[in-house]
Amino acid sequence: MDSDNRPLASLLPEVQDGGWARLALDAAHAGWRVRYAEIVVGAMLPGVTRRQWSDGRHAFVEQRVSGRQLAALLTGRRLSLAARTILRTAGPDVARTEWLPSQARYSDVRLPWPATRAQLDWPTDGNRLDHVSGLFVNDSGPSFASHQAALLAFFGRPAASQWQLSSPTVVVYLVDPEARLSGVRIGPTQLTVEIAGDGLRGCQVQVSSAVQDQRRAVTRPGPITFGLSAPLQEETLVLLRGPRVRDFRVIRAPGTFREPDDTISWDDPQVQIETLLFGGENESLEFKARMPVPQDVKSRRTVLKAVPAFANGAGGVLLIGVDDDGTVLGLPDLTDEQVRDRLTSLIRDKVHPVPPFHVECVQTRGQRVAVVSVQAGPDRPYGLAGIPPEFYARHGASTFPASREEIMAWSARPEQVQRGLPW
Repeated sequence: MDSDNRPLASLLPEVQDGGWARLALDAAHAGWRVRYAEIVVGAMLPGVTRRQWSDGRHAFVEQRVSGRQLAALLTGRRLSLAARTILRTAGPDVARTEWLPSQARYSDVRLPWPATRAQLDWPTDGNRLDHVSGLFVNDSGPSFASHQAALLAFFGRPAASQWQLSSPTVVVYLVDPEARLSGVRIGPTQLTVEIAGDGLRGCQVQVSSAVQDQRRAVTRPGPITFGLSAPLQEETLVLLRGPRVRDFRVIRAPGTFREPDDTISWDDPQVQIETLLFGGENESLEFKARMPVPQDVKSRRTVLKAVPAFANGAGGVLLIGVDDDGTVLGLPDLTDEQVRDRLTSLIRDKVHPVPPFHVECVQTRGQRVAVVSVQAGPDRPYGLAGIPPEFYARHGASTFPASREEIMAWSARPEQVQRGLPW
């Protein structure tokens, strides 16, 4: 998303009603210092509660903060929070901001609303944070083998990288609950968009793709239906008020792997398969006519090499029972259970390390097709077992043996831990 720098003074009026905060604190002489903080202003997140964990040297706090406390936190002034004195820190006078659509992620919880994300990074100076190691033995809750594990449990995985910061960081999400796209349902011939919010006057929703551009006025919360003139490939949904974008969503064909969004649903799995078949093979979609034969090395390699290639890249979908030209051949000699069991067993035995994947069977055009969805993996490089192992990469609509440079780049690259939001 587009980002910009914004004077801190312009943010202060927007936080005067306070919000909910999660903080990681370090003990210092005569008080505590903020290592990392996330604050949501403008709405109440599901699942948040008042809690504290501490081992005496470090603490995690989740609680409501007043506008006065939040202003002090943002400007680096001394304040009292959770029965702890937060020491004064010389902070920045500019925040890095970016606007985010609904369904962005706040640590381990998705934001149901559009929001502006503002990040303040304190300069590295005499308050530089030390690297944290050792056990976290909690005096008021669960204990952990490391402070990293405690942070993961308290904030959720996306915040993990913040534990390595050398200076304090505060992130504020300014939520806009007035107008949003709350859900999308996709059928064979139509797309239904659910609109929510209490500030919808003057809004309209637009559905655009390479083959269509439709708009509807929004008069109240609820569903708005658009006809689909062709199988869905990529539709952009935009909620507008005048020229201003209030929310948006990109609906991609299921062969283009992205992080799951449970507000987007398909009426019929066959629609998903037909959408994939319509688009043909691409960088994130591979067709294979037949199931791999477990005892045949060549057959296993031919079918399974797409799995590590997808995991080494951006993820993808392998359709088995479909010829290269998109003709559905099916898998007539096996039951759904036999297909799932064989593919699951082969991937777990022959792909190392095992990437995140899912296998299902779908009936389309009177035939059974296996769908293997593979996520981009955190433990690259992925390869097929052997001596030596075989590594693959995806280029366009084909799978190739990985080059030495690609393998070295995968091996050298640390795991990409998202920083609170997936953009």
